[in-house]
Amino acid sequence: EQPASTTPGIVTFTGIIPGGATQLYDPLDSKSHELLLTQLLFTALQPGTPNFSIRSSDIRVHDGKGTPLAYIVSDQVVTTAPSVEVLVPDAIPPAPFAVVHQSASAVTRTPELIVFAAADAESGIARYEAKIGGSRWKPAQSPLALNYHALPLAVAIRAYDFSGNVQEERVQIPGSGFSGAAAAGGALLLFIIVLLRAMLSKRS
Repeated sequence: EQPASTTPGIVTFTGIIPGGATQLYDPLDSKSHELLLTQLLFTALQPGTPNFSIRSSDIRVHDGKGTPLAYIVSDQVVTTAPSVEVLVPDAIPPAPFAVVHQSASAVTRTPELIVFAAADAESGIARYEAKIGGSRWKPAQSPLALNYHALPLAVAIRAYDFSGNVQEERVQIPGSGFSGAAAAGGALLLFIIVLLRAMLSKRS
């Protein structure tokens, strides 16, 4: 979710990996690789040497129990210096990105999700917007939960960088269908037909 800062100098953020992950898989390399959970982008307001540290963190295993995961956290010291670089306006939009549809779980409460993540090498990703069906554009964050929809649904995601450039991606989501309602309706119709036939046979 979007990072939030309620206390000066402290930023709080949370996130999930739908379905979980154990390691980074490379089809060209059989060795196991460390899994990158997140990237943090900071913009210095002035030259200096700030201290960056993770005050508290909690990572859970995707095992249905939320088992705590052992990990290592190390503090970092970041040094910023006056820039002599000539800043060129960023007119390049974020790179094209994938919008992944994940069906609702049949055994858990996990809803139907849309997962996305854009990248921008120039100024970074500032925010996302989503347009679901015929609705208006609204602020969004990944993963994006969808409500039940019987018919196919068009979902559009916009990624904005810090310079205002935008990249839009679209995905068509199949409808959840009327399978349950159709089955119930069919059973009810069959019952009515059988009942009518029984009544007619008695009268005759």
